[in-house]
Amino acid sequence: VAGRGGVPADVDAVVVNVTADGGHGSGFVTAYACDAPQPLASNLNFTASTPTANTVVTELSAAGTVCLYVATSAVNLIVDVNGYFPTGSGYNALAPARLLDTRPGEATIDGAQLGAGMLPVAGRAGVPADAVSVVLNVTADGAAGTGFVTVYACDAPRPLASNLNFVADTATPNAVISKLSADGTVCLYVATSPVNLIADVSGYFG
Repeated sequence: VAGRGGVPADVDAVVVNVTADGGHGSGFVTAYACDAPQPLASNLNFTASTPTANTVVTELSAAGTVCLYVATSAVNLIVDVNGYFPTGSGYNALAPARLLDTRPGEATIDGAQLGAGMLPVAGRAGVPADAVSVVLNVTADGAAGTGFVTVYACDAPRPLASNLNFVADTATPNAVISKLSADGTVCLYVATSPVNLIADVSGYFG
């Protein structure tokens, strides 16, 4: 990525749009720096024969590359660069890490947040206690019907806004940049149908 599409050679992270197209079945895509271990995280969930896109903010390797891991079905990928964070910009890229998973039998990076409640972010997966805001990938999975998710700082009023809209039986992801509350948490409000939520962190603003 670095050195292509107007991206300088010395950037910390890039913003790309990743599209999965022509999938043979259901699966997911994980974007990460190629010199880091493949993380337990996802940026994009896809189904057969339906083009699906999501914005991804990802750290670059020392060589300026990004790896894209695909599971569990073969799919074509299209990647468009939208921007970048130069060194010293205030954005701190992290290896993606799972902070929340409400699905039965799944795991998070530290074994916490395997159910409902406020989502602690600061102090986990490399996010410092004094972080101001965070970049998350939030996925709604296994919904009983249609609905939406709003992500916001827990010490602020819930806004009239949505970050993610979902339908029944389709995993739907979206990138979210959210302010953190004073105690380092975010809240995830769900309406109008029950759904499992998965949240992966990929960076923060100090």
